[in-house]
Amino acid sequence: MANSFVRYTGNGSTSTYSIPFSYRSTADLSATVAGVNTTFTLNAAGTTLTFASPPANLAAIEIRRKTSQTSRLTDYASGSVLTESDLDTDSTQAFMMSQEAIDNADDLSLIHISEPTRRTPISY
Repeated sequence: MANSFVRYTGNGSTSTYSIPFSYRSTADLSATVAGVNTTFTLNAAGTTLTFASPPANLAAIEIRRKTSQTSRLTDYASGSVLTESDLDTDSTQAFMMSQEAIDNADDLSLIHISEPTRRTPISY
């Protein structure tokens, strides 16, 4: 089971989907329908995503968390007070990034297994 994304299949009438993984910020979430980035809204608890219109029948839906890997959320300074909040933020960012890396590696290994005749390497 993936820790940073979930996949659904559209049925033409459902527009609300559960988010079964944790995320730090709504900016870290993305949703695609049939491979196209799609806008969405979240319920107050942030556990349910809603599309403006229901995805088409059999459309592939993916909701994914992508934690920033280019900017640190905590910047430690010499002589500053080290707080629990700073440590939690730093640890959460690293933990979520590692979950995403594992999920991405697992996803790629499934692609290779399902395409045993592939002769050209997948570029990253």
